[in-house]
Amino acid sequence: MKEKRVDFETAKLAKEKSFLIPNYFQYWYSSEGKLKEIIISEPKLDWTQAPTQSMLQAWLRDEHKIRVFVKQGVSGNFNFEIYTLSEVPNQIGKWERIGNIVSSDTYELALEKGLELGLNLIKTK
Repeated sequence: MKEKRVDFETAKLAKEKSFLIPNYFQYWYSSEGKLKEIIISEPKLDWTQAPTQSMLQAWLRDEHKIRVFVKQGVSGNFNFEIYTLSEVPNQIGKWERIGNIVSSDTYELALEKGLELGLNLIKTK
């Protein structure tokens, strides 16, 4: 099984939200203007990093208290759910459900969409 890297648009959004975990996989544009995913020996934090989906999912959970889950629906499609830490506990506890969106035919695409929504929940300074 191979871990999936987030798409370039998700990676750009993560960078805007201050995702700065050193990563040897990065996106950059070649001199011909083509988007490339490369492996480098020294991470460059000014480039757009290409983290795996699980790395970004863990960062959202650990740094921002945003949990993104993917579940398979009864019809075989995949849904994602997002929970955030609530300031006021509710009847189900301290986590508040933000979304449950029928997303995709694949787990990875559902997770990608959930990660994007999770990143958009982060307030930038």
